[in-house]
Amino acid sequence: MPAQSRNAAVYAVAGALLVWALFFGGADSATRLAWIGGAAAVAACLLAAAAFGGRLVRPALGKWSLACVACLTALVVWQGASITWSVLPDRSWDYLNRGVAYLAVLVLGLFVAALVPHATRATAAGLALLLGCVIAYALLAKGIPSLYPDYGRVARLRSPVGFWNALALLGDFAVVLGLWRSSERRLDGALLVFGGALTVLLAYSRGGILIAVLVAAVSVWLDSRRLEALAALVLGGGAALAVFGASLALHGVSSDGEPRSTRAHDGWIFLVVVLVAAVVVALVAWKLVRIEVGRETRRRATFALLALVGVACVAAVAVAAARSSGATSASAAGAHCTQGASRFGCGSTDERLDWWNQALAMFKRRPIGGTGAGSFQLAHRLRRAEYVRPSTEPHNFALQSLGETGIVGFALFAGAVVFAVLAVLRRLRDPAAAALALCLLAFLANILIDIGWDYVAVGAPAFLALGVLLGGPGKRVARREPVWAVGAVVLAAAVCLSFAAPNVAQQKVDQAVASGNPALAAQAHAWNPVSLDPLLTEAAIEQSRGNNPKALSLFRQAVSTQPENPEGWVELGLFELNGLRNPCAAYRSLSRAWHLDRYDPAVALHGGPLDQSRAGARKLGCA
Repeated sequence: MPAQSRNAAVYAVAGALLVWALFFGGADSATRLAWIGGAAAVAACLLAAAAFGGRLVRPALGKWSLACVACLTALVVWQGASITWSVLPDRSWDYLNRGVAYLAVLVLGLFVAALVPHATRATAAGLALLLGCVIAYALLAKGIPSLYPDYGRVARLRSPVGFWNALALLGDFAVVLGLWRSSERRLDGALLVFGGALTVLLAYSRGGILIAVLVAAVSVWLDSRRLEALAALVLGGGAALAVFGASLALHGVSSDGEPRSTRAHDGWIFLVVVLVAAVVVALVAWKLVRIEVGRETRRRATFALLALVGVACVAAVAVAAARSSGATSASAAGAHCTQGASRFGCGSTDERLDWWNQALAMFKRRPIGGTGAGSFQLAHRLRRAEYVRPSTEPHNFALQSLGETGIVGFALFAGAVVFAVLAVLRRLRDPAAAALALCLLAFLANILIDIGWDYVAVGAPAFLALGVLLGGPGKRVARREPVWAVGAVVLAAAVCLSFAAPNVAQQKVDQAVASGNPALAAQAHAWNPVSLDPLLTEAAIEQSRGNNPKALSLFRQAVSTQPENPEGWVELGLFELNGLRNPCAAYRSLSRAWHLDRYDPAVALHGGPLDQSRAGARKLGCA
């Protein structure tokens, strides 16, 4: 294959994976991650094998870039090692797979940097195009109920990603790339700023707005053509605010729980407003790109636009504060923000401070290795003294790494960030590289206040951009290394097996539940030996068949597999209480569950199984 065609193929593969991730990688689904991550891993390993075999150039890495890649790789390896001591090892396995997927995308970015001419510009332009398509679909789905029926439940913009804050982060990426395109006097730049800003606003994402302000400010500061960037920001941002204001008057667009008929009626009005605004933005931008101004006029216009943006920001804060009435609602864990547009005036952190403190408490209990990667959803509830709202993540990846993987994991994450900054700083003179770097800044800011790490839809473009920025034009090495080439292929097979095993196990569990066949559950356990579900499913089936000795053995195996998970102890206790009629054993098991999590509904209910087993044990004198 000619070199030009080969380079284009690498660029096309990276682009196809981004399309897959952006449109189909939104939901926090292990199955979707397995397919996307597996494809990325196969592509990355095959490219590495070709490079070791002398058929492709090898990516060039400076010392800071190499240190960053080494820290990220070590972090993923450490996450995998934490499976052995994790309180939730199956979740830790999922986190290992996610980290491997991101490393694979990073390697693809390195090869794009090595093979594609003007890689930073090509990557930024391609990402801008894809983000434009994502935003167009998101707005279209908002106006057409059949494209995303769930807007009838919650109105916050989130399709196709599935999570509003993740989609808002893509909107932040679009704002950054739109400003870059505008500084190069490209008509599509203002449109991208308009679409990105409108996406953030319709997602009702407070963090998204803060990140947009941050990256827009840095982008304007770094840009030598500030006037063009500011003009696009005022034009696109102003149009987005106007459309957002109009959407608030359309209950089928902005209100939760609206019927399909209302959403359909207001949806087409909303789409017309968006289209008219986009046409106006395009026409004004078309006029602006043709205007040439002198140096003094440019300076004055820049100051005037900066003042206008500053006034607009102050006015927006004042309006949000004035509309803050009804921005919070009460819950068992305290007040938190509502889902509507009034949340922009809400000062609550939605329990983030509590979750951050819980992550710190996890670190204090286990400072070296933590409780295991991805284990926060269980670990923060273990031995809690008061009720806390359940959460899968603490909404801060740095503190999450500290609590889940200890000081080692935190140091590796911090090292990766520091070395990435040192490696990327030298690239900021290139406007396209600066735009990609600001997308990474937005991603970093997001994962420090939210759960963007868990969404491959935002993680994949970020790690591809990181790979492109860390790498450089490569050189072909004359000496071939077939052992390493074969090793890369073997690694691809091992990674695919790691991705596939938990999903095969879950499918077999589902089949076992549907068919009542314990052999399928046993096969699921063989595929995923660190998960409770296969063991508990097989035990329940054996119990339903009257095979109590086998069921008891399986329940005991479950609690030994995850001894700090109260779910296994609860199921064992319920079986001992209701199946074996042994309140003494049941009381011991359920008491263990209570000590692990006294707010678990199965043991916290007054008059529930724990109280029943205690009463029975007292009668028998074994309490």
